Amino acid sequence: MTPNQESKTVILKLNQQDSEVFVEALLNPALPNKALLVAAFLYKKTISNNNF
Repeated sequence: MTPNQESKTVILKLNQQDSEVFVEALLNPALPNKALLVAAFLYKKTISNNNF
């Protein structure tokens, strides 16, 4: 964030069920799918080849 950018706070008001689903997703995230694994591999390959 640059000095000229403003920081914004967003407050979500969730019902009980949505709150439980959200917390469950944070505590027990899903495993990465094939597309994400391929994207991570390609990203790492690109970064290592460009010497960033």
